[in-house]
Amino acid sequence: MSCLEACRDRGFTDAIEYGITKAYAFTRNWGVWEAFREFVQNALDEMHEVTGRRPREYPCRQENGWTVVYDTGRGLGVDNLLIGASEKKPWQRGRFGEGLKIALLTLTAWGVPVQIRSRDKLIQPVIAPKTVNGRTVEVFCVCYKGGEPHVEGTEVRVRAVNLCDSFRVNLIQGLNPKCILATLEEDKVWYDIVDKACTGGVSLVYVRDIYVSILSNVVGRKGIFSYNLYDIVLDESRRIPSWKSVIDEMWHLFAKVVFFAALEIEAYRRVARMYVEELVKDCARNWLAETEMFMGREKVLGLPKVLKEVIGDDTVILSSSHLIDLAKYLEVKYVECRNWFGEYVEEKLEHKRKLKELGLPKERDIITKDRMPEGVRRVVEVLERIADTLLELSQHEVTIQYAVVKKASGLARRDTRLITVNYEDLLYYCRHGYYPCLEFYIATVGHELAHIASNAGDVTSEFEAALTHIIGTATANAIHHSSKVAKLVQELEEAIRAWRRQPGH
Repeated sequence: MSCLEACRDRGFTDAIEYGITKAYAFTRNWGVWEAFREFVQNALDEMHEVTGRRPREYPCRQENGWTVVYDTGRGLGVDNLLIGASEKKPWQRGRFGEGLKIALLTLTAWGVPVQIRSRDKLIQPVIAPKTVNGRTVEVFCVCYKGGEPHVEGTEVRVRAVNLCDSFRVNLIQGLNPKCILATLEEDKVWYDIVDKACTGGVSLVYVRDIYVSILSNVVGRKGIFSYNLYDIVLDESRRIPSWKSVIDEMWHLFAKVVFFAALEIEAYRRVARMYVEELVKDCARNWLAETEMFMGREKVLGLPKVLKEVIGDDTVILSSSHLIDLAKYLEVKYVECRNWFGEYVEEKLEHKRKLKELGLPKERDIITKDRMPEGVRRVVEVLERIADTLLELSQHEVTIQYAVVKKASGLARRDTRLITVNYEDLLYYCRHGYYPCLEFYIATVGHELAHIASNAGDVTSEFEAALTHIIGTATANAIHHSSKVAKLVQELEEAIRAWRRQPGH
């Protein structure tokens, strides 16, 4: 029996035989959801094409035991049923020109009745026996006929219990408008961020309104929101072959939302803030950040402003142990974030530099020489001459200032070649005599000079190399200028004795 004969036995006038066996349906691993997804996808594309706007309604209804997926478009032509025949445009949800045919094959192979009504046509897939080389195989056919009651557009009718409700969570159309937290539209390209509370409490990946996967199934982690994305790479079965396309799309969307948030556009500002708040909360709990994005991305414009709103201007986010220790030492407020987000903020958003700046003394804390008691000023002047002799400060073009700082003995600003010495520590050591005074001063200034010379942080190879060089230089200069240094040390002793003889030193 041929396809045409099988269709005519069922009252149809014509047929298309695909040369596909029934068994092929099971190799695709499709089920009722995948078939339903294709029907809805086609309906949305058709309504989008005809109306010129993105559909907001959910094109599904229940009718006398049938699930009906519908559109009010141009109708389905028989030529559209050919494999590879597709009128899809690049911005539309389809791609391969075979989704509808595979969906019809899948339901028919599983024994689920399905039919299509379009204009005056009735279309119905069947499985028909066919003899090939003396062997009977079951092949996929589509039967059709005209002269039926007129239907505006196209209706795909599936004899199944309320598929509209069963798969409602998998589509964005018709959600409560409050569920759409923000939308970006650029010509035919669009993005939505959907509150995952409206989608069953999990973060889903949508591709042009169609659910593709739970995010954790793609990248192995949770997500803060559900996403309606545009350009994720899909294979022929509409699966995601690589998480990279998902990550890239979400980063692209996140960057755009933050950019518009920085322009004070309220909808985007609210979403960007919610997003960053969740990241910071998870960092504070020392969890793997509940997010979709990986480290190593370029700097997102506007993110520092949003982050400042969330954590304040006097707080930093840190990932590195030595910087966290430094924040404790400097008594700077910080959020410990030992994951990709902490590394991203520490490096790309320069919270490492911000930490140093927060630790720097404020203008009111700087003790200029004219504010120092005469005896102290004399001690400082001699110390500076010794440091210049041993460390060649003038050659490095650095400036030394004195300030009341939190705990740190010294701080360096590489951009201005400025070294800050803790004034209170200096007084403490110099009260104990010339040797602890000189040791503290040279060690502090030499350490900070190494930061300036290397333009690197503590415990880096560049810093260690610079520090080693400076120690060698100071030692060599101490030997080379022994008589000069001895004379200066004698002056220092005298200056300290004179200072200590003063009342209330």
